[in-house]
This record gives sequence, structure tokens and C-alpha cells, in this order.
Amino acid sequence: MRDKILYYLMETRRICNYIVEIEPDEFHVDFKIYNDNGFGFPEEHLKFNGYVKWDGCSNWRILGEGYQFHFCEPEDAMNLAKLIGELHKVAEEFLP
Repeated sequence: MRDKILYYLMETRRICNYIVEIEPDEFHVDFKIYNDNGFGFPEEHLKFNGYVKWDGCSNWRILGEGYQFHFCEPEDAMNLAKLIGELHKVAEEFLP
């Protein structure tokens, strides 16, 4: 089993045109997903968050009252679907 210290490390990656904060724990991996605006991670740009559990189940929350995703092209929506799939792969790197 991995050393417990690993579970307290946070990592940031750029995935599918989003900035993703990754925070592993022993049995789940938390994610915060931001717009990639090039200026850091202000909360007003936080799109959604959630986690992937050890058994592969995941939960996602769209943040903000009345928040919606806006897509100009089908590829934008497909990018979001790809992102969630990629987050499951990232979680596998950290989970037992």
C-alpha cells in the first residue's frame, strides 16, 4: 500500500482544455475543475467538482446557482465527456 503521505499531496494538471486540481485520499480522489483562462484558479472560474471512489463510482457537482455549461460546437460537449473519462483514469493512478 502507498505511503499515507501521498494522500495529502495536491497536483494540478491541464486536461481537455480545463485546469484540474487533484487531491488523492486513501479511498477516493477529489477533483476541482476550472476554466483554463491562463490566470490561475479564482473561484469564480471553478466549473464543477467531484470525486472518483475506489470502486469506480463517481459524483460530480456543477457549482453556482443556475450555473450551466455552454457549448458553441459539438466538440466542446465531447471535450467535457472526455474530461470525465480522463479523470477516472487519473484516479486509478492513486487508488489501491
